Amino acid sequence: MIKPGRTIKVSQTTNDAYRFWLEGQPMTAQMQATLPHGGPLQVLVFVCQKSAERAALEILQAAKPEDTLWCGCMEPAGQKHSAQDRQDAAQWISAPESHGAPAGQGHFTSEPQPAVQENGHQKPALPADRDCRLVLLCPGRQEHAELAQTVLGTLLSEAFVSGVVGISVPFEGLLAGQRAYAQALEAAALAQSGQAPMVAVWEALLLARSVQALPLAVCQSLYAEFGCGRLCRADAQTVRIIQAFLANNLSIAQTAQALYMHRNTLFHRLEKIREDTGLDLRRTDDAAQTAYWLQVRLRVLASGG
Repeated sequence: MIKPGRTIKVSQTTNDAYRFWLEGQPMTAQMQATLPHGGPLQVLVFVCQKSAERAALEILQAAKPEDTLWCGCMEPAGQKHSAQDRQDAAQWISAPESHGAPAGQGHFTSEPQPAVQENGHQKPALPADRDCRLVLLCPGRQEHAELAQTVLGTLLSEAFVSGVVGISVPFEGLLAGQRAYAQALEAAALAQSGQAPMVAVWEALLLARSVQALPLAVCQSLYAEFGCGRLCRADAQTVRIIQAFLANNLSIAQTAQALYMHRNTLFHRLEKIREDTGLDLRRTDDAAQTAYWLQVRLRVLASGG
């Protein structure tokens, strides 16, 4: 088992300040004085089963960058931790001395705001049942996706639990921090529903977010009609070929290698798709439309439709 790294305990005021700041709750002047200034920063939200919270905290503590500003647990709405859970979680909250974090013991719970309505559509909300959110606040860099992959891989191999990670865009300024936290939550929610990779970077999810903003009835109609209505009846192997072809930049050679399939066999399968649906995936516009349909398909399947 990975041993936890150095931990710095912070005060109740500092814990509340970071939590209230990210959730957009009112803060005292003392709380505001403890918050970071400048940037850029990024918010990472790790979501896993509540039963694996301690293991996830250990792994995250061992893997996280040394210059992490803050690391803590944020409870989904309707979920309560016991006093012992809060005490255990508080031991992992990290705030380097360079940011002026006072010494002391910190305990906290939180009730994040429910999913908001935007343009008449509800943004995806993370399931509250048996989930925990581990929030990391780091300087804005590109390698956070690699950190997240490492944590998820270790969590799966050591605790036999899967998880997802949502990563915000880099931001500067206190007001932008709340928006960044919402971005990370939305990215994690899309990952949980299968509409985004397990490590979901918000700025790379334009397609998934645009589909999520559509009414479900519109998605169901697009799903049924696209490709002469035949793609929605495609078997699992056909969908897998389409996904692999798009993921490998429309390359016959790379896709065949990824699928352990002969190039001629793949060519004939793509021709069959063109004959059945009128879509030639080797053409950029048809490939782009099919990528959009795959996101619509995930949205419909995630809704149980």
